[in-house]
Order: sequence, then structure tokens, then C-alpha cells
Amino acid sequence: MPVGFKALADRYDIALAQPLRVESEIGTARLSRESDGNVENRYSQLEDEDMAERVVEAVRSAFEDREMGTGRE
Repeated sequence: MPVGFKALADRYDIALAQPLRVESEIGTARLSRESDGNVENRYSQLEDEDMAERVVEAVRSAFEDREMGTGRE
């Protein structure tokens, strides 16, 4: 299962050589599980409804771009 550097550092009690550049606003309380090679991530509900709507729209847009082959990488 692919994981981020922070998850690896926490799991193996390793000090990072340099601080992580991004602190996630939406992913601070994520629950991940793997089943049949698929990873399912669940995030806590955002209290700020405007922020929640912007996040949902950004994710939808990213998937639409990917399906159309116009994703930005």
C-alpha cells in the first residue's frame, strides 16, 4: 500500500531529515484500509461547509480532468 513519508516516519519512529513542506488541512484525520489491492481513505467531516464544498468541487474537477486526459501533473 502506498503511504506518505509522515506515515512511514511515525510507524518506524524515524526523525525526518527536513520538515515536511505541506500540512494537510483536510487529511489530518484520515482512516485508511486496504482490501483486494484497493485503498479506501475516509476523512472526518469538515465543520466549515464552504471549505467542504470547495474540497468536493476540487476533487470532482481533478477526476474529470483525468478522465478527459487533461490532468495537470
